[in-house]
Amino acid sequence: MNDDKSIPNSDPEDEPPPVPMERCFVFFKGGLRANANGRKRFQERFARAGFDIDKIRTFDELEAAMKGSWHIVWSDMQRDFEKRNAGKNTLDHQLIRAMDRCDFDEVERLRERRKRTKGLGLRVVKSR
Repeated sequence: MNDDKSIPNSDPEDEPPPVPMERCFVFFKGGLRANANGRKRFQERFARAGFDIDKIRTFDELEAAMKGSWHIVWSDMQRDFEKRNAGKNTLDHQLIRAMDRCDFDEVERLRERRKRTKGLGLRVVKSR
């Protein structure tokens, strides 16, 4: 579903912040349309989720497209996280992965371990 073609080559931290939502759509007489900012920011995301940005005319349709395309954003964030942190296995990385899996027992265990480690001023070092 997610091709590597969609991964930008630049570092996400180097990119400018996205245009605010209110500057992405033109609101008029109870309807709306995407402007150039909206197309740039949302067209690919909506298309990947099966929504045509040109057919969105109401707030309900926009809300459906936003909710229906959230999994695209989430999977891109996961992929970027794994790509950036490949091979790293710190407590923080383990904690984020446990949160992603919704393994709440593991999340709690790792939080306690992290709290103890930071409280003692210890560092986690890779074993050989």
